[in-house]
Amino acid sequence: MHFAQPANGSRQGDIGDLSAKDGSKETVLALVGMLCGFAVMPHLHTTYATNGLLFILITGHLLTNYIAVRAVALRSLNRQRASILWSTYRVTEIDDKGTNARIMTPGEVASEEFLFTCPSAIFYPSSSDTKRIAGYCSIGSSLSSILPSTQSRPNLFPWITLEEKRWILTRDAARFRKVLELFKDEKYLLWLDPHLRKNHPHVHVILKEGHGPLDHLKAWLHASELLAHLGSFQGPSNALDLMKNVQDSKEAIEAEFPPFVEKSRDAGWNIDENGYGLVAGSPRTITIDEREYRKDK
Repeated sequence: MHFAQPANGSRQGDIGDLSAKDGSKETVLALVGMLCGFAVMPHLHTTYATNGLLFILITGHLLTNYIAVRAVALRSLNRQRASILWSTYRVTEIDDKGTNARIMTPGEVASEEFLFTCPSAIFYPSSSDTKRIAGYCSIGSSLSSILPSTQSRPNLFPWITLEEKRWILTRDAARFRKVLELFKDEKYLLWLDPHLRKNHPHVHVILKEGHGPLDHLKAWLHASELLAHLGSFQGPSNALDLMKNVQDSKEAIEAEFPPFVEKSRDAGWNIDENGYGLVAGSPRTITIDEREYRKDK
């Protein structure tokens, strides 16, 4: 099997070379298949024999493709790989009190990946319960996704009282400024979906103008940490608890994100690669006028 880039990262890969080798391999396999067909066809005299051989060939084809896909270890980060990487780092960092925090290699993460999964799903960062969904996260959401209208007030955050719901409404500018203040130095805003209809919380990330790949990664890890703080989801007891959870998880990310990035580079991950598989297409962005913001304060 040929790879576009060596696993040890000793040199940059050559996609053209990979494509050329893949084309040559397909040609050789086609010729071998034709020769095998000429050798086997004279011995197939019944429908059962033909169908049986066809079943064996299709099964073998699917199996070899599955093995080939599972053998690929990508060094770039997407949402699932970032979640797995952060989960292991977080668990070992807490268990070892930061003295021996472990970063998984691309090969180790590849063995933990699902071939088919919801790209927005975040799993509980626990070594004993890595397959349990903690919640969901959408990156590049619109600002309206976290600011419910007055018509949705009866269904707004069903676990808190009607009086407590008022703080997040768009007309409650004083409360919303606290969210802006919390994320004033970041290129994103983060908050729970107030129109919750599922058993799992849904985090929305609103990107600011000028965001980059590292901002996407930090926002995704922040969402993972927030869901870990919420734990078994019953919903925050009130809006202030939710703000505290967001703030505590942000402080944890700010403390651990730089060493996490550095150790990930040392483990062979392409952290400096332009663009991760965290944001698809052209996400929505917002622009915050800092002059008006300071004036309001």
